[in-house]
Amino acid sequence: IAVEQLPGAMVKANSIAVDGISAATVTSDAIKTAVRQALEEAGIPFNPALVVSEEPTPQGGEQGAETLLGLSQHFTAIACYNDMQAAGAMAILSDNDIRIPENVSIIGFDNTAISRYLHPRLTTIMNPVSAMAISAFSIGLAMVRGEDASVHSRVFTPTLIKRFSVRDLRSF
Repeated sequence: IAVEQLPGAMVKANSIAVDGISAATVTSDAIKTAVRQALEEAGIPFNPALVVSEEPTPQGGEQGAETLLGLSQHFTAIACYNDMQAAGAMAILSDNDIRIPENVSIIGFDNTAISRYLHPRLTTIMNPVSAMAISAFSIGLAMVRGEDASVHSRVFTPTLIKRFSVRDLRSF
């Protein structure tokens, strides 16, 4: 969804992914592969130098944004692992007089309360957490009962929450 939302913002330049997934959870190669695939499907060139791994915290977002700014490579969008990381990245962009979304679009993930109070308000992606929790409980209960848990499996569709941190450049 982030790549689907950001293509218009990235069409005239490179793309960036700032992620906070630790190496213990997913290897950085797996992250780069997923980012590359999503960008290629959207027709956007992949630049591995613009994929930065930092912690999913405001401080991680700050560090990731500082790293990206230090690369001296032009970019028009940042996709963050979560809203807290996006908040940190937004602070660094603001400190460097980079306007959101006029100069750089930014998107978060998880639709936490902070996303509504940042300036500009953060475009983010929301998972159906309640439905996912109910499904996880059903699967766990089925496993305890010795039932086939696969009958309880579902695919969940996240929702894009459009706010004001992503600029559409397709009309330019």
